[in-house]
Parts: sequence; C-alpha cells; structure tokens
Amino acid sequence: MKKYAWIITIILVLILGLGFGWIYWQNHAYGAWGDDSPGYLYLAGRLLQGEPLVYQDELVQKGIEHFGDERLARWLTPTHHEIISPDGWLSSIYPVGLSYIMYWTATITGNDLSIYSVVPVLAALNLILIFLICQLLFKALKIKKWGWAFGLLAAITVGFSSLYYDYAISQPMREIPSLFFILLSVYLFLLAFYQFESGFHKIRLSSGGGGRSDVRFQLALIILSILCLGFSLNIRHTGVAFLPAYLVLFGLFWDKQKTRKINTMQISRLLLVFAILMIIPLGLTIKNSVDISANKEAFKKKDTSGSVVVSNIDHVTSLSPLNIFESRGKFKTENGGLKHYWDIMNNRMSWIPYFMILVIIGIIFIWRKNKFLSAFLALWVLGFLALFSMWINPYSRYMIVAFPALAILGSFGLYWVLSVLIPSLFKSKRISYLVGALAVLSILVIYVPAYSEVKENIELEVLKNKAISQNDLLTLIEIGDSINQEHAGSTAPAGSTVLPLKGQDSLPPILMFSGRWQYGLSETMETHTGLKTVRTPMEQEKFVFDNDQVREFMDKLMDEGYTIYFWQDSGTQAVTNDFLNKNYNLNEYGSYQFDLVDEVKIYELTPKD
Repeated sequence: MKKYAWIITIILVLILGLGFGWIYWQNHAYGAWGDDSPGYLYLAGRLLQGEPLVYQDELVQKGIEHFGDERLARWLTPTHHEIISPDGWLSSIYPVGLSYIMYWTATITGNDLSIYSVVPVLAALNLILIFLICQLLFKALKIKKWGWAFGLLAAITVGFSSLYYDYAISQPMREIPSLFFILLSVYLFLLAFYQFESGFHKIRLSSGGGGRSDVRFQLALIILSILCLGFSLNIRHTGVAFLPAYLVLFGLFWDKQKTRKINTMQISRLLLVFAILMIIPLGLTIKNSVDISANKEAFKKKDTSGSVVVSNIDHVTSLSPLNIFESRGKFKTENGGLKHYWDIMNNRMSWIPYFMILVIIGIIFIWRKNKFLSAFLALWVLGFLALFSMWINPYSRYMIVAFPALAILGSFGLYWVLSVLIPSLFKSKRISYLVGALAVLSILVIYVPAYSEVKENIELEVLKNKAISQNDLLTLIEIGDSINQEHAGSTAPAGSTVLPLKGQDSLPPILMFSGRWQYGLSETMETHTGLKTVRTPMEQEKFVFDNDQVREFMDKLMDEGYTIYFWQDSGTQAVTNDFLNKNYNLNEYGSYQFDLVDEVKIYELTPKD
C-alpha cells in the first residue's frame, strides 16, 4: 500500500478537485444584489478600469454641499463605502484583498466575467488542501495506515457542509478565499517538516554537506507559508484570530536534544523573521490605509482622528465580551454569539451525528502524540469562536474558516474509535472488524441523503443567496453599455472633476436605481460598464429627505449637463413614482427582462416645462 500511496493521493486529489470543482463551477452565481459582495466587485471594477480605490467623487461633494449633511449624500455613494471628507473623498470600509484577486484573475484571463470563478475554484482547492493537510498529519504522528481515507473524510465533511457549499456557489464573499490562503499556509508549514524518506523531523539550522539543500528548501516553504498567511489578512482582517494557533506551530522547532537557551534563541529568531515577513504581503492593506489617511478628515461625530489603521477599524468598537452571551446588534441574538456559533458547528458542519464528540476525542488523541499539533488545531477553532462570539452581529458564514480544523479533528476522533475503542471492546478481531465495517458503512449511508440534498438545493437554486444569474448579468451589462454609447460624443462642462468614461472626454450619464434590487445591482453594473450609478433617495430608509431639496439637486445636475436615467421595476415605491411623475418627463429608454425581478424599464428624466 505504501508503494502506491502517491498514486492514491493523486487520484483522490483529482476526484476532489474535479468532482466538487465541477459542482461549484456549474452552479456558481454571477454578480450579486446584496450589500456585501458588490462592495468587493466594485473595487475590482475600479482596478480593471485603472481607477484608484480611494478617490474623490464630484457628485458626492455636490451632494454634501447641497444637503448640508454627509448622511443625506450617501445615496450617491457605492455600497460599503464611506465618505471620509467633506470634499467628497470615498473609501471602501472592507478589505481590498479579494478585489485584487478578482482583478488579477480577470487580467490574466482577459475576461471580466472570470472574477466570478474565483470563489468556486478556491472552494474546490480548499478541499484538496484539507485532504493533504490531514494526510500529512497522519504521517507526522507516525500513523502509517489509512491517512488518505480519513483525509478524504475530512475534505468531504467540509465539502458537503450546507453552509460551505452555500457560499461556494453563492455571491462572491471573502470567507472562502481567505480560508484558501490560511490552508495553503498551514500545508506549506507542515510540509517543511516532512521528508518522504526520513519522516517528520525538525529543521537543522546548522547542517553541513548534503543537508544544506534540505534546510534551504524547508526554510523556503516556511517563508512561503508566512507570506500566504499575511496575504490572507488582506482579504479578511479577522484572520488575526488564527495567529495564536499559527504561532504554536513554531513550537515544533523545539529540540529536546538542545538546551532551553538554544531552543529559545532559535525560535525567537524565527519569530522575528515571521514578524518581518508578515509585513510584505500586507502591503496592499497598508497602502490602502495610507491612501485613506492622506485624504480623511475628522468631520463626523464618530470621527476621532484622520488616521486609519485598517479600513474597517470601526468594527472593532462593536467587540464586547457581553455579546458572547447576549448580543444586541442587528439580529438581537438573545442567547449571544457563542450559542449561535456552537449551533452552527453542531448542526451545519457535518452530517455525522455527535460529530463534535469526535472532535473532542480527536483533540485528546492528538495531544497524547504531539501537544503542539493538538494545541494548534484546537486554537484554530477557539480563536475564531472567541473573536466572532464577541462580535455584535453573529453571521453564520464567519465560522466557515474553522470548518477544516473541526473536520480534521473529527477524522482523528473517528480513527481512534475504529482503531482503539472498538478493538478494546471486542476481543475477537473478526467481530471488531465487522463492527468497524458497519460503522464505516453507516457513515457512507449517512452521506447518501447529504448528496441528495446538495443536488436538490443546487437544482432549485435555493442556495444562491443574494445572487443573480449569468443572463441577468449580461442584461445589466447590455443596459450599461447602451447608455454609455448613447453619450459617447457628449462634452463635459468646463472645470468638471468627474472622471469621464474610459476612452472618451464626455461627462458620464447617471443611472438611478430604485426598488428592492438597487442595493448591489448598481455596483455590479458599474463594475462591468463604468456607468455611474446611484440609488433613489426617497427609498433610503435610514434618512428622511425633503422632496423639494431633492428636486433642486437633480435640477441642478441636469442644468450642469448631467443626463439622469431611472431604473423602475415592480419593487419601485409609490413615493418615488409620484415624485418623478410630478417633476419630470419619463421618456422610456428601454424595457428589459430579468430572472430576479419583473419587467424592468429604464427612463431618461427630463425637466417638465
């Protein structure tokens, strides 16, 4: 079996990658209408259009000056963007890492729509890495048999988790991409300790002869591991909760044959290198923070400084130990974040009954063999559980990042049950083999309905949360490109600071979205077409607008040479229709069919005589 282990590994990697990859790829979403995903798409669009991520928006500046309150100008800003100065400077409140990955993907492939392949592809690669990590841990703990089988179980456990495949095919979000770089970091670090011939061992910092090449290779793997971990923080800043677990891995360098002083000095040097190397991949986040700080002014009540550490630093203020047991945030979870996430791990992590018991057994089993690896896997889960439980708004998807560690621990727990517990209960080998075979068979039977549910959910498209179809995306692009071409020859007013459409000198037209779908569809359209989009002010629930003030603002824009188009669908509120019909001529520009909403009509607004 050992002779053909690498062949089995390759076959299983292909099965996992191609099998789950095909499922995710065939069913993944295009674009999104929610408020989270379009924020990442919008930044990717600006990168594709060669525009800065922190920028001054003339419309926003005009809005602040006209309404006298930056809050009343927010309908002019993209979702998840913040007005950082009274001069109309904007910045995203979310990390920029995922947007850069989508931008690089589109640049390499030469196809803007390829940005929607990032999440499903990385979701499949994650499962491969989970398999490889689990298999590597079996070898590291000197368990010679069946590592591939339990690695496969760990990968399938995550792959069939309803929460995981939900976000593998749904709107582009940051959980799965950030998890990819964490898993890659872990695999590279553990691989640095593993040699196919000599087994699991420590790096020899002072070796001579032929050992030197091994040392260099191992150090190169660790350096790559640190860089991958650092890049994951560009995608999701809360990845800092993984740092305690990762730092525990450095304990693997402890050599019992050396003195405490030598070990301490060696690990301290490595930790210093770790701290320095982490800065390199964080360059994207650092640059974004510097750009924000250079243009930010403390002009709002909540502002305490013009300097910014990270773009979403305001979220840190919502952390509180009180949220662990009783959250009073958006969802008002009376039982607190801890119970919410425990239910997620218990009910949406695995189809195997009492899986969390296997996780606990796995922690104890690994602890007896290698305390550092046990602590690493346990802290991987506990770090994120502690952080997210203190968050004011517990989102289920946040715990996806802990699923691999849970699956691996559960696989080790099951291994102990099959290899230790059952043989100890049944002295007869024949009976113990029979009981073990029945246990394995029961797990296979359990995953039959799991597969059926996944297949049914995908076919019914019940998992594409806040997502739109490819046809809808192409229709959005058609509308945006058509309006852009309509105004390709117009001239921008003298002194205008509004960025023209790429390849022309014209002042860009504006499309004002209304209805339920305005949050996100507008950014998705702007991502792919560059058409300036805004939302209807009367439908912004948080703020009350004076209709006369809104009309004066829109009239002023038209007088300056802006052309305003209006998106109307079945969700457009009566107050919006009444306002526009009273003050403007609605000249129908086109009628369009979408899967997500009834017939959409685009109107060009012109002042009534």
